[in-house]
Amino acid sequence: MSLSRMKRVVLTATKMFIVFTLLLGLVYPLVFVGVGQIFARQSRGSYLMSNGGDSETAEVIGSELLAQPVTKPGYFFYRASSAGDGWDPMQSGASNLSPASTELQELAAQRRRDIAQREHVNADAIPADAVTASGSGLDPHISLAYARIQAARVARERGMTQAQIDRIINEQVEHVFNGFKDGQIVNVTALNHALDLAQRHAEE
Repeated sequence: MSLSRMKRVVLTATKMFIVFTLLLGLVYPLVFVGVGQIFARQSRGSYLMSNGGDSETAEVIGSELLAQPVTKPGYFFYRASSAGDGWDPMQSGASNLSPASTELQELAAQRRRDIAQREHVNADAIPADAVTASGSGLDPHISLAYARIQAARVARERGMTQAQIDRIINEQVEHVFNGFKDGQIVNVTALNHALDLAQRHAEE
């Protein structure tokens, strides 16, 4: 290779290095930081705050992006979870059981019986998402049908009317096109938080 050709190659490589350093090391990060500021809440984890975040002492109690174990009465239940011991964000994952698996079918049948007993409804009325787990085991969404099935129990356990519970459910409905029968889903984490806030404000 001649000296003049080598100089051109080195000059071209140096220019490319500078251009891509500026684009990928400066412009690209700044653009995404800017986008993150536009959608600040989502980019920071969509946290839910105690007391609705109305006070300086408010604490983070969860994220709208993640399901949580339900350990007390008066709350809506999520879908089942195969993440660790259940809803463990450090062990996100599915059971990997085939739809044709006898184990999965028996598990779904048992969940259907348990939900029917818990909610005092006919087992045939329970939607499929109520007896199956999401792929991540952390999806906070359930079908609107599953939310409505739980409304009577939640109203009873909280000492609220079903009309109050139905209104809060309707406020949390999201419309999607991801295979749910009616295209309507409810974020259970946001719904349970909204219930707590509504009851707290009613008692004040």
